[in-house]
This record gives sequence, structure tokens and C-alpha cells, in this order.
Amino acid sequence: MRFVANLGNWDESIMLIPGRPVRPPGSKHYTDQFPYWYEGRPIYQPFSDAAQAASRKHPFTLMPAP
Repeated sequence: MRFVANLGNWDESIMLIPGRPVRPPGSKHYTDQFPYWYEGRPIYQPFSDAAQAASRKHPFTLMPAP
């Protein structure tokens, strides 16, 4: 994993996982970030609420068990 924090603007921090050892090698997500790592392209990680809302593709809400 590569993480580069931009302390001046947390929303411009970069995180990249080139291989996913927790996923089986046949998974379509096993190497989905590898091209970014190999080509040196960043994947910015949103930290602020506004940046997270703007980048969200699939909402996921955890609820406590009844």
C-alpha cells in the first residue's frame, strides 16, 4: 500500500493498493488498482464530508442489530 498525506489539503491525499492479497486471485478486483500503481497515477482519497459526498458512488450504511 502506498499512502501520501497532503497535510495542507487532506482531500488531495493519495492511497493506492496495487494488489489485493485479501481477495482471491481470480477476483475481478484483485488487481483493479495495479494500472494506477504501475503508471504512477494517483487515486485521491476524500477526507472531508463534502469530498466524500462528491465522490460517493454506492452508499453503504451500517445499522446496529436489533
